[in-house]
This record gives sequence, structure tokens and C-alpha cells, in this order.
Amino acid sequence: MAVVGSLLDTRYQDNLDLVRLPHAVAATVNSSLGGALAVAARAGGAVGLQLGGLARGAFLSGMDLGLLTAPVVALAGAVAALAWLPRRSGREKAL
Repeated sequence: MAVVGSLLDTRYQDNLDLVRLPHAVAATVNSSLGGALAVAARAGGAVGLQLGGLARGAFLSGMDLGLLTAPVVALAGAVAALAWLPRRSGREKAL
């Protein structure tokens, strides 16, 4: 799950990197979708609508990447477990 979350976060921040904001505001916007929407609500007007739309789009882009990657990570984990975990004999299963 850490891989998926990291990909989501990276894609979200990369998509919002184009927005030029003061450092303190940018840190809040880049930290989470909730932070970005709070800043957008405070800004109000056309700027707030635009920032909210950009933040939602960036989050959805990150979710798309995360949801496409999650099955691959899960499958890789299952294959690794099958390949490297010790096998039990028939007698051990009954115990």
C-alpha cells in the first residue's frame, strides 16, 4: 500500500507544481486535497473555483495511477509469497 500511496502523492504534487502560490499556501495545497480545497474556499471567486478544480483533477490523476498500480503490486506480492515461503507437507497441514 505504501507504493500506491507514494505514487498517488507524487502524481498529485507533480500536477499541482504548475500552480504558483506563496510558499506557506503552496505547502498547504500540496499536502492534501482537503488542504487545497480549504485554501480554494478561502480564496473564493474564480481563483478559488480554478484552484479547487485543479486540485480535484490532480487528485483524480493520482488515484488513477494508484488504482492501476495496486493490482500489479498485489500480484507481485502473491507471486513472491508463493515462490519464497516454505511449503508444508501433507502431514503438517493436518496438524
